[in-house]
Amino acid sequence: MPHLATDAAALGIDVLLTGSQKAFAMPPGMALFAASEAAFARAETINDRGYYFDFIEFRANGEKSMTPSTPCISLIYGLRHQLNKFMAEGLENRYERHDRLNGMVHDWVRKHGFDFFAQEGYRSKGLTCVANNKGIDVAAMIGLLKKNHSLIIDGGYGKLKGKTFRISNMGDESDASMGAVIAALDDSLLAAEQRALRLAHYDEVTGLVNVTDSEASCSAAARPDVDPQYNNYCVECSLDYVDGGVATTVLIPKVPLPIDTPLEIGAATVAIAGADGKPTGEFRTLTFGNAPSVTIPAGAPLLSDPVTLDVKALESLSISIFLPTATGPCTCHFAGTATAYISGPGNFTQATFEPASTFTNRAFISGVEITRPDPRTIIAFGDSITDGTASTVNANKRWPDVLAERLAAAGSARPISNQAIAGNRILSWQSPIFGDPALARFDRDVLSVPNARWLVILEGVNDIGMGAANPPSAAQLISGYRQMIERAEARGIEVYIATVLPYEGARYYQEAGEAVRSQVNAWIRSNTEAAGFIDFDAAMRDPANPKKMKAELQSGDWLHPNDAGYKVMGDAVDLALFK
Repeated sequence: MPHLATDAAALGIDVLLTGSQKAFAMPPGMALFAASEAAFARAETINDRGYYFDFIEFRANGEKSMTPSTPCISLIYGLRHQLNKFMAEGLENRYERHDRLNGMVHDWVRKHGFDFFAQEGYRSKGLTCVANNKGIDVAAMIGLLKKNHSLIIDGGYGKLKGKTFRISNMGDESDASMGAVIAALDDSLLAAEQRALRLAHYDEVTGLVNVTDSEASCSAAARPDVDPQYNNYCVECSLDYVDGGVATTVLIPKVPLPIDTPLEIGAATVAIAGADGKPTGEFRTLTFGNAPSVTIPAGAPLLSDPVTLDVKALESLSISIFLPTATGPCTCHFAGTATAYISGPGNFTQATFEPASTFTNRAFISGVEITRPDPRTIIAFGDSITDGTASTVNANKRWPDVLAERLAAAGSARPISNQAIAGNRILSWQSPIFGDPALARFDRDVLSVPNARWLVILEGVNDIGMGAANPPSAAQLISGYRQMIERAEARGIEVYIATVLPYEGARYYQEAGEAVRSQVNAWIRSNTEAAGFIDFDAAMRDPANPKKMKAELQSGDWLHPNDAGYKVMGDAVDLALFK
């Protein structure tokens, strides 16, 4: 290996001893040594210098292109290769590249509101140590990085474990590779934050999660401020904007993992709900095979007996369930966008109560069936934008709610079944709370809905964004749409595909993903396979920058609309589609 002269004195260093890995982008196992003339002179005055760190012996061997001990030949060849690359690139160019990539990492840290562990002026250009000031589950994020993106980062050692994590941009990293790392970090951080948000409402006593019958999943049913697993408590949830009719049947699914825990329902009632989701008026007792209580077999859904209850269009229903024994993991909808109430100990299904706690998930209750003269149903199928994420809680401002209001005002009220799951994708599974992919849950959440007549599909942005490190192609997404169109139309369901909303400014935005979105939307607008399309993109985009939503219509994350944005979406749907 050619000898590289190093003026250590000019660097203000007398002795430099370092490993061969890290910035050299090599495996560990070899040390590199440099010393100033002053250090050599001082060494000559020392008796019994030993052998392995005898500077004089090192220099003598170096002059003969020898090593003081048996070397690892493969590492020497590797080092020569890397040094040749250094010289070809130019040291100044290499320094500039590391500085530029380090800036990308620092921008990511600031964008997501993290702090730097090291103070200004003491930060490495090749490795960034991030302080976990946001309290995310670092281990969960690292696990997602490894599982979904084949990437590993360090989550801190000893006392710093979980309090920091480190992102490297050293060695041979490029703009492209760091872009992929940052996209993977965005993806994994989003999932970790969703998990943290879930745990703010649920105590993960069992460490189990479940994929539900017709909902996304939550972890164990326990809450930190209530006795674990709803033992001897009443849970009261609302279902918003049901359609007018005279009879209701309540669907209560129970799908824990492992599927070995029955669910005991001690009592249950249904009532008309007020604006806050609490019951108003008369409670109607729900029965199950004419019995007031029931034990649901492990993993099975359950329909109540029909109950007579006059329901006007756009009214909400409040359903209360008394759970006399510990429930285990809970079937629930993560983004309920409505307040649910948990009582103190006891059965409160026949009375209003002061809640011991509240949350905005919908636990246990999956849906309500209503008998009406014209039962033909519209299914809104999608992700968080159809689920109403970022809309005002208890206000029914989702775009399907707006559509329901318009249909009712026009004298053509229609049942709308909102089968959206926040975080859902068309093609791939991301996390239990995001549910099965659309293609996997299609039979359950579309084809099995009674009296389904029309289907509106708005989905795909999570496939593009959450999979930013390895996004699906437009052709793959289009193939997914085609599968849903064919399966629905075979059942006599008319399908309308909605264009994917602009999302520049969202944390998982990438130019490559924007190209896929543009291609998908072009196909949606031109395809003749569906009954038609709804152009939400055209309604929501900023004319000055079509990659972004209008600022006044987005919630702050540049992904989800605000109430005004959902109103624009609901108003953009042609009512004539549902004659």
